[in-house]
Amino acid sequence: MRGTTEFSENNDFSFNVSAPPDERTYASVFKALRYAKSPREAIKAETLLNEMIDSYTRQDKGAVRPNARHFGTVIAALARSGHYEAADKAKKLLKTLLVWYHDSNDYEIMPNGSMFCDVIVAIGRRRNDRHKVLKVSNLLKNLRDLYDETGSDRLQPNVAVYGAALGALSSANGEDAVQMVEDVIDEMKSKSIEPNKACYTSIITAFARNGYPEKAEAVLKNEVLASEDERVIANAHDFNVVINGWARDASPEGLKRSRALLDDMLDRYGNGNQHVKPDSRTFTALINALWKSDDANATLEAEEVLQLMEESYINGDASVAPSCHSYTSVINTFARSNVPDKAARALALLRRANEQYEAGNVDARPDISMYTGV
Repeated sequence: MRGTTEFSENNDFSFNVSAPPDERTYASVFKALRYAKSPREAIKAETLLNEMIDSYTRQDKGAVRPNARHFGTVIAALARSGHYEAADKAKKLLKTLLVWYHDSNDYEIMPNGSMFCDVIVAIGRRRNDRHKVLKVSNLLKNLRDLYDETGSDRLQPNVAVYGAALGALSSANGEDAVQMVEDVIDEMKSKSIEPNKACYTSIITAFARNGYPEKAEAVLKNEVLASEDERVIANAHDFNVVINGWARDASPEGLKRSRALLDDMLDRYGNGNQHVKPDSRTFTALINALWKSDDANATLEAEEVLQLMEESYINGDASVAPSCHSYTSVINTFARSNVPDKAARALALLRRANEQYEAGNVDARPDISMYTGV
C-alpha cells in the first residue's frame, strides 16, 4: 500500500508509508502540487524536488533519482504560480537537469521543449526584469542547440515555445526587445511555423509599447485582419493596443491613426463583427491620444468622447463605462489647453466622476491623480 505525504507550514515533508516512496509516489505529489491554487504549493514542490536531488546526489539509502517528468511537473508548477522567485527557481531546475543529461546522456532525464516553454513563461511574468530579453534569447539558443545535438522531436522548437518567447518579449522594453521579436518572426517563417493568435497579439503589443505603432498596425491589418484562419480573429484588445501605441507617439499622425482605427472598429462592428466592439479602453486610448496632441480641437473632442461613454453607460452598455483614467485624461487635456474656463470644467469632470462612482460605476472612483489634475 502506497503511503501519503504530509506538509508542514515550514515546507518540511514527511511520508507516512508502509513502503518507501518511489518515482510514482513523488510524481503524484508533484502533480497534486502543480494544480494547487496557492503559489506556496509550487514552492513546496520545488523544495521537495531539491531534497530528492540532494538525497540522490549524496547516494542516501533508498534515495529516488528524479526523472524528467518530476522536473517538468515542478517547473510547470512554478511557471503558473506567479511567485516572485518562480522564474529563477524554474531556470535553476532546468539548468540542473541539463547538466545531469549532458553528464549521463540518459533518455530518462532528457529535457523537453515544454520545460523551456514553461521557464520562458515564468520569465515573461516577472516584472521589471532588465535582462528579460537576454534570458529568453539564451533559452531559445539552448533549446536549438540541444535539438541540433539530439534530433529528438521532443526538443524541436514549436509554436508553443515561440509563442512563449513572444509573450515574454511583449512585456520587455527597448530596441533589443523589438529586434528579438523580429528575429523570432523570421525564425518561425524559416521553419514554416505559422503564428497563432496569441503570437500575433504578443507581436502587436511588443511593437506598440516600444515606439513602433506603425509596425503594430501593419501586423494587425496585414496578418490578423487579413487571415483566413478562423482561429485568428482580431478583437477590441488588438485595436486598443495599437491605438495606445499611436497615442504614445504624441504626433499629428498618431492622433490621425488613432481616429482612423476607431472608425475602422465602428465600421466593422456596425457590419456585424462583435469581436471588435469598442470598449472603455478603446475610447480612453483615443482620449490619451487627444491629451498628448497639439490639435486645437483636442480638448473639446476629448470631452465629447467622454460624454459619449457616459451616455452609452447610462443606456446600459457596461463595456464602455468611463473609468478614473478616462476622466483624469480629459482633465489633463483641459489642464494643458487654452480653454478660458478650463479650471471650472475640470472641476465639473471631477464631480461627474464622483457621481458615476456613487451611482455604482466603481471604476470611476476618483484617485489622487484626478485631484492633482484639477
